Amino acid sequence: MVNDLLDRYQLGGMTKNEIVALLGEPDDLAYEIESWSAFYTLSRDRMLVVSFDNVDVVTDAYVYID
Repeated sequence: MVNDLLDRYQLGGMTKNEIVALLGEPDDLAYEIESWSAFYTLSRDRMLVVSFDNVDVVTDAYVYID
């Protein structure tokens, strides 16, 4: 299902508000100096990670497998 999302939508370049409208509020956030990431839990061992720059525009989106 998440692969369909990544195939269907070009998340790169979307804003924080567009991502929240599409996916809802994230489960967790992590902040760094010039960027931050939103985490959406997919299953016990998989998470969608959406990375943003310092002006809240998506720079990357990928599935993390633990």
